[in-house]
Amino acid sequence: MVGFGGVDDVKFRGVVLPGDRLVVMVRLIKARRNRMIVAQFQGVVGDQIVCEGELKGIPIPIEYVTSQLAKFKAAQ
Repeated sequence: MVGFGGVDDVKFRGVVLPGDRLVVMVRLIKARRNRMIVAQFQGVVGDQIVCEGELKGIPIPIEYVTSQLAKFKAAQ
């Protein structure tokens, strides 16, 4: 699991409309254990690239995510 940290150098090249299938492809550039992850991404609809840029995030241990989900479900 990766927590969203931000985006840089994003270019929008097309429009994504409701009902479109947006496929996001990501290539890992840099990763440090328990630190920031940097990846390049492209968003594609059909055969057209609609956006691209650099994605940053922070790794989140899956155990933490599952424990938070369990707490959320118990509170409902």
